[in-house]
Amino acid sequence: MTAGTTTRDEQAVAALRRATAGLTDPRTWRAVGYVLVGSVSTLLPLCVAAGLLVVTVPLVLVGVGIPLTVWALGLVAAVNGIERRRAAWVGVEVAPRPLLGGSVVERFRDRARWRHAVFALTAWAPAMLAVAALVVVWGVPAYLLSMPVWGWSSDELSWPEIIGLTAVGAVLLCLAPWATQWLGRLLAAFTATVVGPDRLASMQQQVEDLSENRDAILAAVGDERRRIERNLHDGVQQQLVALGIDIGLAEAKIESDPDAARALLAEARDRTRAAIAELRVIGRGLHPAILGDRGLDAALSAVAAGSSVPVTLRCDLVVEPPTAVAEAAYFVVSEALTNVMKHSGARAAAVDVVGTRSELVLTVYDDGRGGATTAVGSGLAGVAARVRGMDGHVEVTSPAGGPTTVSVTLPWGAPARDTDGR
Repeated sequence: MTAGTTTRDEQAVAALRRATAGLTDPRTWRAVGYVLVGSVSTLLPLCVAAGLLVVTVPLVLVGVGIPLTVWALGLVAAVNGIERRRAAWVGVEVAPRPLLGGSVVERFRDRARWRHAVFALTAWAPAMLAVAALVVVWGVPAYLLSMPVWGWSSDELSWPEIIGLTAVGAVLLCLAPWATQWLGRLLAAFTATVVGPDRLASMQQQVEDLSENRDAILAAVGDERRRIERNLHDGVQQQLVALGIDIGLAEAKIESDPDAARALLAEARDRTRAAIAELRVIGRGLHPAILGDRGLDAALSAVAAGSSVPVTLRCDLVVEPPTAVAEAAYFVVSEALTNVMKHSGARAAAVDVVGTRSELVLTVYDDGRGGATTAVGSGLAGVAARVRGMDGHVEVTSPAGGPTTVSVTLPWGAPARDTDGR
């Protein structure tokens, strides 16, 4: 067999695998199960809603029916939760639609509760239509593919026609998995539209969250500016003033008392080192040169090396995160380790960084006394504000007596470049 023939055979096999990939795709058979189970599971909300509402709604005329109807609608909403969670079978996440609280009358007027009732009373119809469509999607290809078995006995079909119809059946069979997945998602979309969260309400909630994050970021930036100003005024500025005095005294005594001048110059040198160290502390959270030159791993290694508490660092990055994410991660670890050194009384700490192509997960652990919080005024409040501003998530576990674990997730959109430069 020639190399050209082998290549053509491999290409044919690859094309066949691509054409039939849907038949072995787990999503296809999850969609089949979702549609078939839905034909039965939607009958439960129907029975519950019909049975309860038929009894309770007429009683509204005598007053007692209002609280009974509210209770019935709540039960129907809970039963609908089964269908809402089942949508995950086809990859559709349906969050619960919030139900209003308040008085009985306000809950009775809540549109979300009545939407649950509408869904319970109607969901069986699209479920049955989906089953019928599923039968057609798979039944027609099966019928056409079976023609070579029985078609020869028909006087109306010739063998070329049988072969042609069989080929059409093979094509439809390859398309059936994708049609099935689309059918499952369409059915799940109906569930999401009726009992999922309202789009306008979701957008309003996002606006409120963004406003809160903006206010928190502005407050954190203001606190950070005041911290820098205070430390510059009370720390570095005082160090530099004392440094100037020491140099002036040394200059005055350099001829009359060389030993005293040398002592003053040594003290000035120590003050210079202290001022440099203070500037490094003040600059934490700002973009360090090492972060841009050598990446996040090297920058965090420098932070860990400068800690007075022994720190174990593990940094596993699939890709180098974007600059904004890397800066936020550097700030989070710097601030968390500063809190460990100042307040925890810990003997050891650990920093674990795991980066994928879409997010960065940081975990800072210490064996100190615990009690850490992200409340306003605490050391981690700025961390929480900065992370929320990047649509991230912060979780602090710090019981009294310790240990303390700060977990931070920083997502980003487009994939960043690989750590090996690709």
